[in-house]
Amino acid sequence: MVFQSLLPYSRNQAWEETIAALEDWTKGKPARALFRISPPAVAQELSLDEGLATDVFLAGVLEGWFELRWDFHCPHCQGIPHITRHLHDAVAEGSCPACNVEFRNQLDANVEVTFSAAPRLAVFADGEQEKLLDEYHRSMGAKQGTEKARTLTGLGLLHRPFFHERFSDEVLSVEESLEIRQVVFLFTDIKGSTQLYEQLGDAKAYNLVRRHFTVLFDAIEALGGIVVKTIGDAVMASFRSGADAVKAALAVHEAVGGILIPGTEEAVVVKMGLHAGPAIAVTMNEQFDYFGQTVNKAARIQNLAKNQEIYFSEALFQDPSVRRILAGRKAAVRRWKTQLKGIAGDQTVYSIN
Repeated sequence: MVFQSLLPYSRNQAWEETIAALEDWTKGKPARALFRISPPAVAQELSLDEGLATDVFLAGVLEGWFELRWDFHCPHCQGIPHITRHLHDAVAEGSCPACNVEFRNQLDANVEVTFSAAPRLAVFADGEQEKLLDEYHRSMGAKQGTEKARTLTGLGLLHRPFFHERFSDEVLSVEESLEIRQVVFLFTDIKGSTQLYEQLGDAKAYNLVRRHFTVLFDAIEALGGIVVKTIGDAVMASFRSGADAVKAALAVHEAVGGILIPGTEEAVVVKMGLHAGPAIAVTMNEQFDYFGQTVNKAARIQNLAKNQEIYFSEALFQDPSVRRILAGRKAAVRRWKTQLKGIAGDQTVYSIN
C-alpha cells in the first residue's frame, strides 16, 4: 500500500477502507488529474463518507502526499485570483483583475479548500499548474448554468476535528478576519458549578466536569460541530447546520442525565443556548475563534436557562430542518419575549426541557 503511512492516524475499518479507496483512485493518474482535488466530489464519486475522505487527504498533507491550498474565488466570475497554502496568508479583502471588482472573502461562500499532489505522489512539469489554473478560468464561462461540483468550503474544513487537532497552527493572522454568512453557535454551562466545587472539593468536582466535557465533546463532534473553546466549565461550540446543533444539544440533554453528582441521586444540570447568524472568524490567543453580535446573542440566550433547558433563537426556530426535528421528537416548545443584555429591543426566544 502506497499510503501505508496514513494508517496510524486512526484505528478503525472505515478509515482503512477510505485510504484503500483513495489510493486506488490515484493509481495511474497523471499529475494534471491530481490538481485541485475536491474531497466532497471524490467522496461522492467513490461513495465514501465525505468527512473521512477529507481527513485522509489531511493526513496525506502531513505525510507529504498532498498539498493543501486555500482558493479564494471571485464571487462574480468564480475565477481564483488568490491562492495560498496557509490560512495565515489569507486576507479579508479580495479583488479580481478579470472583473475589476473588489469583494469581502467569506469562509462559507467563496473560500474553497483543495488538495493537489505533492512531488512524492506526482510531479508537475514546469508551469503545468499555472496552465491548469488558466484552463479552469477559461472553463468558467462554459460552466455557467450547469450544476456546480461539490466543494469543501473554508468553513467546512474548519469544522473537521482532525483539522483542529493536527493543524492547530493553521490560523488567521491576528490582523485579519474572514466573514461567515451563517454559522450556528452552542453555548453550555453547568448550573451551580461554584457550589459543586464547595460541596465536593476541587478534585472530585474537576473529575465531574471532565466527565461532562467528554459527553459534550462526543455529541458535538458526532454531529459535525467543533468545540471552539472552554471557559471554566462552560463550552462554546459551532456548527454549520442548525439541525445538527439542535440534535447535539438534545443528545447532551439526554446523556448528562446519567452523570450523577457523587454522594447524591442528582444529575449534573447543563444549561444550553443556541443562535445562528453571520460572524467573523478571527485568531484570539493564537487559536481560531469567532467574533460578532451572533456570538454575543448566543451567549446571552444561554444565560436565560435556569435548569436542564435548551434555549434557542427565532433564527433557529424558523429553520425548517429544526422544526422537523422538534416535531419528530414531540418536544414541548415554549415561546418567550425577553430582553437580552446589551441587545436592543425585545427578543423572541424558545425553550425546551
